Amino acid sequence: MSDPAAKRIIVNADDYGYTRGVSEGIRRAFTEGVLSSTTAMMNMPGVEEDIREAQQKTSAMPFGAHLVLTAGRPISAPHEVPSLVDSDGMFHSRQGFFDACDDYAIDEVELEWSRQIDRLIGCGVEVDHLDSHHHSSYLHPTTARALLNLATRYGLPVRRPPAPPESHPAVPMMFEQAAVRMPDLFVGELMKGSSAEKFVDLVRAVPDGRSAELMVHPAVVDDELLRVSTYAAPRGPELATLLDPRVSVFAASGQMVLATFDQLEERNRGRETSAAG
Repeated sequence: MSDPAAKRIIVNADDYGYTRGVSEGIRRAFTEGVLSSTTAMMNMPGVEEDIREAQQKTSAMPFGAHLVLTAGRPISAPHEVPSLVDSDGMFHSRQGFFDACDDYAIDEVELEWSRQIDRLIGCGVEVDHLDSHHHSSYLHPTTARALLNLATRYGLPVRRPPAPPESHPAVPMMFEQAAVRMPDLFVGELMKGSSAEKFVDLVRAVPDGRSAELMVHPAVVDDELLRVSTYAAPRGPELATLLDPRVSVFAASGQMVLATFDQLEERNRGRETSAAG
């Protein structure tokens, strides 16, 4: 990390704890491939058991909090976060989020997300960074402000906002003006088709001396994942990409440095937001 010209690449897996197959795939990507870190969905029923398994099998894997507003139930009682839930006490779907987010109360978002972070800390995890499921923290100024407030409160780095339309047009500037650590670039293209060649091309497109997060979703695709996620089958090829020997050889070639959020500089002012690298 001392070479100022090095490309610092964070390969971060979303959705730990979503299903057993997702958690297994993420652990494999870390132990056998080029994964840097993961973020856990702390409102999922089996996530604490999956974290215990990671602590036994992949104890060096950094964990961030994958803050959830669009899947499952809140940790908070529904009456504590009424603006965030439907009539059954469930979080709104991703589409439902767009219908409801103008009415979200920021204190309720911060309450629920702080409880998700605290549950991860309660598992004995030193939290690595914050991001959000379905990019919900970037899709509305209210949720963006809540994430920034929590990042400041807990002293944690965050995912750089994706470029619009994957974030609200006002949100990237909110993050640029905030005193939070984040990578110089966000790269999400592996969700649009994954291969070893594409991984290498995306890293080569990162300018020398810059840091970038490659968002990934590796998994062992199981029946549960196919049932609960609209993004399921492509996770298998994402896992295969991270395990591909050609990717490991490239990562070890000196053309990139596999990094973590914890290694980010204290402040990356003037850096660009990019979904393409």
